[in-house]
Amino acid sequence: MAYQKFNRDKAANIKMGQFYDNSMLLQEAAALTKEENKDIEINMLRETIANLHKAEAVPNTVAKRQKYLNEANWYALKSYITKLSIDQAKSLYDFKILKEEYGMDPEAEIEQEVEEVLMTEIPLTIQGDMGTIIPIKIEVSPETADVIQTVLKLMDKNIGPDKTSMTTDQVEVAADEAMAEVPEDVPAIVNASDKIADETIGIVTKDQEILAGIKTKMDELEARVSENEMALGLASEEQYEEPPLGQGESDLIQDPETGLLIDPETGDIIDPNTGEIIKEELHREHRVQTILEALAFRKANKVIKENFNAYNRNAAIVSGINSLIILEAVNHVFGRTISYIELKNKLNIK
Repeated sequence: MAYQKFNRDKAANIKMGQFYDNSMLLQEAAALTKEENKDIEINMLRETIANLHKAEAVPNTVAKRQKYLNEANWYALKSYITKLSIDQAKSLYDFKILKEEYGMDPEAEIEQEVEEVLMTEIPLTIQGDMGTIIPIKIEVSPETADVIQTVLKLMDKNIGPDKTSMTTDQVEVAADEAMAEVPEDVPAIVNASDKIADETIGIVTKDQEILAGIKTKMDELEARVSENEMALGLASEEQYEEPPLGQGESDLIQDPETGLLIDPETGDIIDPNTGEIIKEELHREHRVQTILEALAFRKANKVIKENFNAYNRNAAIVSGINSLIILEAVNHVFGRTISYIELKNKLNIK
């Protein structure tokens, strides 16, 4: 009996030892596999980095040349449109007064809006499925093409042979510097300025009959903002949630002008008859009728939503004029002719 128990214990011990040995082997195998995977990943990463270094080491690759050509053309065009727009704006109002009285920088505002418009017209970078750069096709009027070619030649002359290694910011600076070197009396630029001026003045003249009403409407908007901050809900484009009917009705304030109820805590505007929250637009009582008016109100709406304290009636009107000038400049450089009626339709003016 003693021998049988000894044999059973010995067999159990052998099995336990085998299990332990197997466990150790499995752990060692897992550790080796993990290290091998690390080596594989490191080698793949090393190979990728090596390829990148190899591509960077070649200064005149096709991709780099195409990237530079795309950016050079794009920023040359942007610089030209910006120059045309700023020159037109300077002929209509005093930049110095706006900076001193309203803290407004018309040049910076025009440059930013030109870039936004141009990005919509022509994206700066277009890439294919494999990351290859697709050449951007920019079609402009013949006289604009002449100016852009002049700017590009000046850029190449000023930059030298290292242009393919330039950053996007450096290309933009080079385009602005080259545009500044183009003489003011180049026939193409003079002709463009005259046409843009004629179109802009023509639109403002058509708007003149009710142009004085813009300031009145802007004054009413400014008064509404200053009297009650919560009335900013009138200019909001946010989707309102369902009104909390029966809650806080005694705290609602009634707008004496419209009879609508305003919740001072949430800024919600409520119809007193139905109790529904109204999604209001900026010009609820005043239908926009002219192009300049639409552009000015669009600017005012944007400013109020960002910071109502920054709103200024005159600055909003000037910003509308800037938008009109930029619109005409862009139409000109792309060789487009849009009638007054077509432009009103484009701006959704009924």
